[in-house]
Amino acid sequence: MNPAPLLLSCSVLAREVQHLAGQYWPECQMETVSSDLHMVPQRLSALLHDTLKSRIRSGRPVVLIFGECCTVMEELSAIPGVARVRGRDCPEILLGRAAYRSAMQAGEFFLLPEWARRWEEIFTQRLGLAHGQAAELLSDVHSRLVYLDTGLAPVPSDELTACTQWCGLPHTIRPVNLDLVRMSLDEALRTACLTFQGGSP
Repeated sequence: MNPAPLLLSCSVLAREVQHLAGQYWPECQMETVSSDLHMVPQRLSALLHDTLKSRIRSGRPVVLIFGECCTVMEELSAIPGVARVRGRDCPEILLGRAAYRSAMQAGEFFLLPEWARRWEEIFTQRLGLAHGQAAELLSDVHSRLVYLDTGLAPVPSDELTACTQWCGLPHTIRPVNLDLVRMSLDEALRTACLTFQGGSP
């Protein structure tokens, strides 16, 4: 019998993945990768490559819960026994392609729970933006901040208000259910198991 599949998730969606796994795939193991590595894609690529190599060698199919976060993501997803959920980034993974495209056309800038709590650190330290600079850049292409509320964490109202005041964009809260993520995860799990050498779905 092969080891249980591994769900390898970006920390941005780790809470949602853990919640779904507990309900639908309790046999799966889970590992989380810090979202900070998005700022250093070469390190993210190396970590994912090494992790996949080790887990596949140990006989474990792997599902990647990531968007197109590094240049080798497509290459990694093509490894037998590996599959990735649908979506170019975390908001699209949650919303689905059609809703995501509509929101992007409307100029929405997404905040998820981890990002919302750390917005000041991300904007100022990670992206190096000053107050006026951020407001100018964001307002050129975005109409509002949209917090995607999956219902698994309290809405960080104070942080959202502070972010709005800092960058000058109004914010709104959009409830999001996890049906699309569940279906995408289920599909990816089946693919990873089917393509795994010696594996079975």
